[in-house]
Amino acid sequence: MLGDEIKRHRQRLGLSSKTLARLVGVAPDTVDGWESGELKVPRSVRLRVALERLEIRHREMLSSPGGLREWDFWLKQFLLGGRSDITDTVGEGAPSHI
Repeated sequence: MLGDEIKRHRQRLGLSSKTLARLVGVAPDTVDGWESGELKVPRSVRLRVALERLEIRHREMLSSPGGLREWDFWLKQFLLGGRSDITDTVGEGAPSHI
């Protein structure tokens, strides 16, 4: 995955680099470095899985009656809930098909 792909995913999800960093369990400077090309993006299945899970969650929530409010609420709950990354959510409300 290249830095521009990460940035596209992040922007499509409406996330700041700080929020994405928290969701995937890295420092905000790391996300900024990946996106700018200053840091090499690791060949991490974990990062790709996290972004794919976020996209699925985002798509599902936006298609529901609550839409964007539901997405914003979920993000806040996730971040305030003390989880350090999205890959820890399997079996805790994450869609079972991911």
